[in-house]
Amino acid sequence: MKRLFINSSGEIEIGEEPEPKINSYELLIKVKACSICGGDIKVYKGIREKTRELNTPFPLKGHEWSGEIVEVGSKITDFRVGDRVARCFANYCGFCINCRLGMPNFCIGIEQEEHSGGFAEFVKFYIPPAGGRGLYKIPEGISYEEAALAEPGTCAIGAVLKANVNPGDFVAVIGLGGLGQLITQRLSAYRSYTIGIDINESKLSRASKWCKYVINSLVEDPVEKVKEITQGIGADIVFEVVGIENTWIQAVEMLRMGGRLIMVGVFTEPTKRFILDRIFRKNINIIPAKGPSPLITPQGEPLIWRDLRDGIIKPSLIYEVFPMERANEAFYKQAYGDVAKGVIKFN
Repeated sequence: MKRLFINSSGEIEIGEEPEPKINSYELLIKVKACSICGGDIKVYKGIREKTRELNTPFPLKGHEWSGEIVEVGSKITDFRVGDRVARCFANYCGFCINCRLGMPNFCIGIEQEEHSGGFAEFVKFYIPPAGGRGLYKIPEGISYEEAALAEPGTCAIGAVLKANVNPGDFVAVIGLGGLGQLITQRLSAYRSYTIGIDINESKLSRASKWCKYVINSLVEDPVEKVKEITQGIGADIVFEVVGIENTWIQAVEMLRMGGRLIMVGVFTEPTKRFILDRIFRKNINIIPAKGPSPLITPQGEPLIWRDLRDGIIKPSLIYEVFPMERANEAFYKQAYGDVAKGVIKFN
């Protein structure tokens, strides 16, 4: 089958590998769409910057995908060939210490590399015999491309729920890539005053549909501008969705005394300039929002399906679709251009 690889020049190319084989507790799924995560972009950038160290093409996995079931393991009873499905979050056992503590997105009872990756023609997925699963059938009216954003959409919902937003709160979102855009969409349901911050005018323009204010931090000092908007007080809540030291410092400084900082961006480098005392002096509450915690309605469906049906989250307004043959363009434009979220479509 075909899979996406990064070659020795740091570019995305299509390669071949064996089609995955499934066991009695797995499904084989023909991938229809796979969206590009910010983590995928960090892998892409990191490998591009170290191309001389590559001896063989590096396979890209991809975890934000949707598709059609083509083979069902003998022990699985609630899925059928032909079902439209999407990975909404990771599997969880429900029994390990982390699950019992209410953190199933940190489950240690199930191996979390339970799928073979969605940047390929086929993906296999494990359905646990007990506990929770991460794969769900796509409701009617939701396209494969929209469903490929079920996992980051769940991340956005979880982050906003953790923030405990109230109507009238001043809420800043630093970083308006795909996840930042989804967070601003989710915030629109709370009647808060959302402030979108980025360095890319195209992303700011997209986010302006849901933000009361937008700030280009290349043009204006975002800390001073947020203080101006809030009459010198500072934001009640800040979502840091970039994961670098500079934006982290901005997030802390633009918060009001006792504000809440929602840590969404993934930091891959140690901080060198940030002084921890600033958190102490400003009495800031830091709330990590790592990964797509399994958020399910009492009716047993992922919350993301409800948000999509109700028009709260609108993926089609932020993504751009690329065929597999243009994957290199998709990664490059999301990493360095004007694309907030790239979706690779498989024919």
